[in-house]
Amino acid sequence: MLIGPIRATRGSAAFLRRRAERLASDVSGTTVIEYVLIASLIGIAIIGGAKALGLELGRVFDSLGAALSAMAAL
Repeated sequence: MLIGPIRATRGSAAFLRRRAERLASDVSGTTVIEYVLIASLIGIAIIGGAKALGLELGRVFDSLGAALSAMAAL
């Protein structure tokens, strides 16, 4: 009577092994994940660049405003 459960266990183990091998060899979603990671890194770089540009632009306008105020005082 133990032949049935033993076969079921061996069959289940073989099924799980085949399923794990198929899952490990499946690379269909990795390309999407790579593109998402690249896009997020590009987005972070754009945000950092925009922030740095904004700070520099603020300094330029501050110095321009100070120069115009000095010229108006003459």
